[in-house]
Amino acid sequence: MGGAVEYSTEQAQRKQSPILANGLAILLVSRLLSAWYNIIHDCDEVYNYWEPLHYIMYGYGMQTWEYSAAFALRSWWYIVLHGMIGWPLSLVFGKVGVFYGVRAVLAVLSALAEWTLCSAVATRYHPHVAKLYLVFSVFSSGMFVSSSAFLPSSVAMVAMTLGAAGVLQRNDTLVIWSAVVGCTWGWIVAALAFIPYAIWVLVSSEHMFRSWRTLFMAAMAACVPLVACDRWYYGSWKASLINFLEYNVKGGGKSDLYGIEPATYYLRNGLNQLQTVLPLALMFPLMMGWKPRSHSMPRTTALFTVLAPAFVWLAAISYLPHKEERFLYVVYPLLLLAAAAVTVQLKDFFNAVFPAWLVRRLVAFGVLSTCVLGISRTCALTQHYGAQMSLYRMLPAGINQQARVCVGTEWYRFPSSFFLPGPEYRLQFVRSGFDGLLPRPFEETKDGTMAAPQQFNDMNRSEPDNYWDSADGCDYFVTSSTHHDDATRHMIDGAVLDQEKWKVRASVPMVDTAASPALFRALYIPFLSEKRNTW
Repeated sequence: MGGAVEYSTEQAQRKQSPILANGLAILLVSRLLSAWYNIIHDCDEVYNYWEPLHYIMYGYGMQTWEYSAAFALRSWWYIVLHGMIGWPLSLVFGKVGVFYGVRAVLAVLSALAEWTLCSAVATRYHPHVAKLYLVFSVFSSGMFVSSSAFLPSSVAMVAMTLGAAGVLQRNDTLVIWSAVVGCTWGWIVAALAFIPYAIWVLVSSEHMFRSWRTLFMAAMAACVPLVACDRWYYGSWKASLINFLEYNVKGGGKSDLYGIEPATYYLRNGLNQLQTVLPLALMFPLMMGWKPRSHSMPRTTALFTVLAPAFVWLAAISYLPHKEERFLYVVYPLLLLAAAAVTVQLKDFFNAVFPAWLVRRLVAFGVLSTCVLGISRTCALTQHYGAQMSLYRMLPAGINQQARVCVGTEWYRFPSSFFLPGPEYRLQFVRSGFDGLLPRPFEETKDGTMAAPQQFNDMNRSEPDNYWDSADGCDYFVTSSTHHDDATRHMIDGAVLDQEKWKVRASVPMVDTAASPALFRALYIPFLSEKRNTW
């Protein structure tokens, strides 16, 4: 299964660069920037996680069918864990402060996990690979997006990062705990990615009884609070993990009701978020067995077990018909590490063919280009698609009456009730072109989480009771608009909005993806993006 080449502490310290010496601080700054500037990329993050958290903290929010007691596909334990962060913060900060505070904690946990892996690579494989991994990770737009996301796939990503560090350190206890917690408290489907680590424990463990005991203890520690919490919130015994697997896996699953993507989906999205790192990472299997020319360079086979989950996971999720970008989060750190290892190996090979000074400059140019592309993509995401995070904060605070904030076609960009100024505001859906099942408000009663609303189904079938047919009862309406050459404004929700009765109170520019060139909307290019994109 491939071993590890261990550097002595003295060797590792001697080979450390300022980048590695200050790596944790660099990662913390990078991840906290993500917590502050990152947008919400997926409506699932809002309606399945931020809204239930808002509900248990403030008593109101939107509910999806997965949280109906009739289906119970989601565990409340995951929400309560974040509530343990949010409740103390709410004593000091307002709702928006709580939102960003929770994000900051998630970002710090990601940074700590990444630094653990970086340190393990530096001492157990090669410091140069560790340094490159750190650089790729800090500037990666994929890590910017995933490190502060309130998603089970991000939990699985942190667990996978710690598990990889455990394999390098030959610490099967860390590997077992990471896998169990990441799969039960995070995303149970990620168990597929942990299979290579499970095999590694079985093959390499010198104390198999101790490993099985660790597995039992970890499983009990993870499952008991989860089951107890679901019993409390759902009002009866529920097996949310099993329900989730049955719905998504049994008989082929029903996840394809929510969209089907081609086999190239992850290649396209991976290039968007990882840029040149992805093709480098995919070269790793081709480098297996490559004999280094430098005596100080270990073989890439030493990383085989560590990186195997990335390729198992890519194969598994590419096979599934329903694909989403957040599924890739699980193995982002491993792909970055694979790219770093391949880059160092290529440098070692080309040093024997070309002058060393030329190779150094080419590698430096490649790494710099990767960093610039990562920054450009990150800036594009925040500058081109961050309008909603700003717009809802412009709602007036301190009103003395109930106010309905309505959304039609823009329902999927709602950033959560944390951005509604106070309890006077409520979100309301209005009929649009969407023909799937929309969320509805949680019942604002003591036992609201135990309810099983009749307006929910598990077939993604639209329910008219979950939206209004017109905007007549709305106090505010959030929509998007485009401007034609004649400077007239075209409201996307014009079918339900009488534009003569509505006045624009606030607006924020956002890229019109349908009318903007792919290159300039995917990457932020100073001066050119503003001119070439349609807003």
